[in-house]
Amino acid sequence: MCHCGWSSTRPGYLLLRATCRPIPWHGAGAVAIAVIYRSFNHYPKTHWSTALRILDRFSLVVLLSTSMSVTVAHAADYKIGVVNAPRILEAAPQADVARVKLEKEFAARDQKLVGAQKELKGLEDRMQKDGAIMSESERARVERDVMAKRRDLKRDTQEFQEDVNFRRNEEMAIIQQQIGEAIVALSKEQGFDIVLGPGVAFASEKVDITEQVIARLKKGGVAK
Repeated sequence: MCHCGWSSTRPGYLLLRATCRPIPWHGAGAVAIAVIYRSFNHYPKTHWSTALRILDRFSLVVLLSTSMSVTVAHAADYKIGVVNAPRILEAAPQADVARVKLEKEFAARDQKLVGAQKELKGLEDRMQKDGAIMSESERARVERDVMAKRRDLKRDTQEFQEDVNFRRNEEMAIIQQQIGEAIVALSKEQGFDIVLGPGVAFASEKVDITEQVIARLKKGGVAK
């Protein structure tokens, strides 16, 4: 007979005490035993099959907990880096070059739109100032001109914005590719196994390689 003692009146005690070795009361294993004990203690008619199903479920918890512990332990064997992508994009010289390039590319159209806005504003001011003393035919002509210029300005402005956005996306794709290539090259040179980007909740300065990537982009020159 086990020296730890048995209890036949409370089946729950049977599971808890039917062992000669101390039960390690910590972690998910303790939770599993406690839940099974509580089930028999409060519900004496509970079958052993039910208890075993509960134990199986908590065994899975123990297994997962153990796996996570092993994962954390093995993470120390990998060299991990983190980059701040928005910071890199802001500081990369390639971004400044792309901005200047787009400004030059769309400067003429932008000036044309500014001129059209001033012309429309002049007609509107004239209508407000002299509309009362204009002849009916002249007032109708000026009103038609105002409506036509508003329509043309709206269309030209929309086309301008669409073209600017399209070209900006093209340049942005090139810059993102250059940044990605810089990160990969730096990671290989320094022997990183994993480099994480956006979505990291916290990273210490020890694993942050953002400034190194920026320095590499500056050292490598800027895209023409």
